[in-house]
Amino acid sequence: MSATAFRSITTRLLAGGLLLVAAAPLAAQDVDVKTMGSMLMITGGDLPVEFSISTNPLTDDGDGGGSTGDAVTVTPAKGTTLNGSPDALSFADVKSLKITLGPDIDHVHFVDFTFGGNIKLKAGLGNDTVDFTGCTLGGVEKLFGDDGDDTFTYATSTITGKITLIGGDGNLTMDATDTNMVDTSVTGGTGDTQVTWNTVSVKGKVRLKLKQGNDTVSFTAVDIGLKTDVSLSQGDNTFTATNCSLNDQLKLGGGNGADTVSFEDSGIGLALKATLGSGVNSFALNSVASAMQVGEQLIVKGGPDADTVTITAGATPGLVVQVGEFAKVSLSGDANTFTSTGVLQVGTDLKYSGGGDDDHVSLDGVGIGEDFTATLAGGNNDVTLNDCIGTNVKITAGSGDDTVAFTGTTAFSGKQTIKLGGGDNTEP
Repeated sequence: MSATAFRSITTRLLAGGLLLVAAAPLAAQDVDVKTMGSMLMITGGDLPVEFSISTNPLTDDGDGGGSTGDAVTVTPAKGTTLNGSPDALSFADVKSLKITLGPDIDHVHFVDFTFGGNIKLKAGLGNDTVDFTGCTLGGVEKLFGDDGDDTFTYATSTITGKITLIGGDGNLTMDATDTNMVDTSVTGGTGDTQVTWNTVSVKGKVRLKLKQGNDTVSFTAVDIGLKTDVSLSQGDNTFTATNCSLNDQLKLGGGNGADTVSFEDSGIGLALKATLGSGVNSFALNSVASAMQVGEQLIVKGGPDADTVTITAGATPGLVVQVGEFAKVSLSGDANTFTSTGVLQVGTDLKYSGGGDDDHVSLDGVGIGEDFTATLAGGNNDVTLNDCIGTNVKITAGSGDDTVAFTGTTAFSGKQTIKLGGGDNTEP
């Protein structure tokens, strides 16, 4: 086409109002910030961006529930612009935030931010970091890690709305320190998930659903008011709770890998129920500096491979592991080990059942409120009770070579029943 013909066509399109002029694209490190009614929408660019969100210095109470909403300031870091400018932008009457990050490495900082409305954040494709420091947030938070390795951090903040964090294709990290929360839900992604809470108080429920990867959950000085539900993923996972107060029921489910579960100097208000999956797993209750307590039932169910359950109380007076009602340890599959050292107090019954291979049961210094029952299968098993007391005792075993020994001051005041199989057995 000649230049004359092109100009002729352009003239006709202009005359008909049909010529569309493409909008100028955002600069690569620019952030689009705009309002839609009472919603503030923030959208990242194609290259890395970094910005902070804080309370507008205008007079503002940050309640988010009134007719005026809250005041918000968005401040770009060096190298990032907002609507093409390096200057901060301030908004009043904001009732919700919607943040959508781009495909590269982005950083979002909520700093000294008081906000009562809902926050929805999608991290995008890059390896992103989102942190909350000194914040007071009253609305619902929905946070999406999306693809890439993403980190969400809370420090010295109070969150009174529900937190929902969902990972994507990549690793997910959630850290919280000196923070108060209510109902909190974390769903892992395809990679490794790490949840680390230190000095955290949760008024409501906690649900951790970890899907894939080798995941780590670490609670230190965590107080949870209602139920705690933890589902570990398909990899090799670690769960630890130290000096925690989990005031309701705790339910923990293992994955297909080798899982390590440990509680130390903590209190579970009601029942502790742990179901371990396949893989070589370990489960431990430890009293190291203070009592380790389970308010009601302790129920541990093993997987098809060799599992170890260990209960330990230190030698210092006052150190004890306590179970308010009954304790039931059911292991299966390969050779398993159940040991207790130090002072263990069980309110009613202590029941153990083993798998089809060799099981080792060693209890030292256990006070059983009522009955002890051990049901062993066809392997070569051994049961040793040292300095233990209870009412009735019943031990049964299969066709292997079994050994049962009562040592020290072990004494049961009621009926004693020991039925071993056809192997070469030793009993009291």
